[in-house]
Amino acid sequence: MTPVSVVIPCHNYGRYVADALRSIAEQTELPDEVLVINDGSTDDSSDVLDTCRRELADRLPITVVNQANQGLVRTLNDGVRRAASPYVMFVSADDRARPELIARLRRKLDHDPRAGYAYSKMELFGDESGVYLTYPFSPGRLIFDHNYVPGAAMVRRDAYLQVGGLRELPAEEDWDMWLAFLAAGWRGQFEPTVQYEWRRHGEARNHQSQATRLRLRVQIQGRRPLLLLRYAHLAIPYTVTAFWRRLRLRVGPSPRYARTASGCWIEAPVTEDR
Repeated sequence: MTPVSVVIPCHNYGRYVADALRSIAEQTELPDEVLVINDGSTDDSSDVLDTCRRELADRLPITVVNQANQGLVRTLNDGVRRAASPYVMFVSADDRARPELIARLRRKLDHDPRAGYAYSKMELFGDESGVYLTYPFSPGRLIFDHNYVPGAAMVRRDAYLQVGGLRELPAEEDWDMWLAFLAAGWRGQFEPTVQYEWRRHGEARNHQSQATRLRLRVQIQGRRPLLLLRYAHLAIPYTVTAFWRRLRLRVGPSPRYARTASGCWIEAPVTEDR
């Protein structure tokens, strides 16, 4: 099996990170290393990580990197550079992985040498609930509709480094990177089952305003004119799809998706008339 490194960024998430690590220890296929980057935490994260490293030593090879606060983007990029494995799985310190996450995403990458990343469905828990609205990989939808690829993905390390990883942006850093993968000739592979659990809580990274997101959309798309030209034939259908999704939330009939308070698209449960 191709080796996998798990990278977990942690900033003041001492109350959650043990759950994240235990979920990795319960994987049906264990990773070859776990890198936890303690990004300038001022809570009890260091003590919790020391305890977890001892308690899980027989299951997980955990390395804790303590650093001054660098922010999420620089921390993740540094984690990939430090990783020793060809595949890198991102897990947030406040989230949880289901037992087959690594096994299923590793198989996706193993079976497709042109896949730069693999992703699964993920379920929200905590302050919000639902299943994140995710689709099979589609270049047109990714460019012109919305970012349906979760940031919690397994990436091919060489591909990640080739595109330069994440860029510092006010938001949408992962969408920007998935478009960079696409521009470089890499595609994504989709695992159509829920394998990741995304904790929603008050301390989670804030979502930007609609105006900021629109400005970022123009900026991110505009820096890749050749990519837009290559897929221009898909611009109209997927732009209409995006507009229609928003319109249906206002005028009905009830769609099979919804919008959370934090602005995330989720699959809405479908109720049947009786």
